[in-house]
Amino acid sequence: MRFLQLSLFLIALNGCIAAPFEGPGFEDGAVLEGPFLAAITHTRIARGETSAFSDHLKAIKLQQDSHEGFIGRSLRTRLTSRTRWTLTLWQDEDSMMRFVTEGAHLEAIAESATVIDGVRSAIWTIEDDEEFPPSWTDAMDRLEHQSPEVPWQD
Repeated sequence: MRFLQLSLFLIALNGCIAAPFEGPGFEDGAVLEGPFLAAITHTRIARGETSAFSDHLKAIKLQQDSHEGFIGRSLRTRLTSRTRWTLTLWQDEDSMMRFVTEGAHLEAIAESATVIDGVRSAIWTIEDDEEFPPSWTDAMDRLEHQSPEVPWQD
């Protein structure tokens, strides 16, 4: 019970909530050997486009789950906001780039000008001796370092 109270306090404190990692690399019996590639994206849904964004997200998740080289993802949202983050993990850069340039993800990119207000991202390698999966704190620090400019005004 105390853990639940602390969790609710932390959510209220920063207004964000993140889902636990899910995906093929987080299923029972998964054996992973690094290094790995991590990618964080930060976006804001355009006004009136929440449904379109959700449809794209569902299709992208299906594409990820069957994509060779995909390890897992965690999604984060700021409550009472249109701001979203994704943190994805990949076997290597080639796997991630094939995913980004085909299927549902490519379709989402084609519609991004109307569905989102902008996007920023960061990519880094997770070595064998580093925290896996990475924490949201680490991912957010890397995003701020690699891509400090937010492409929209609040």
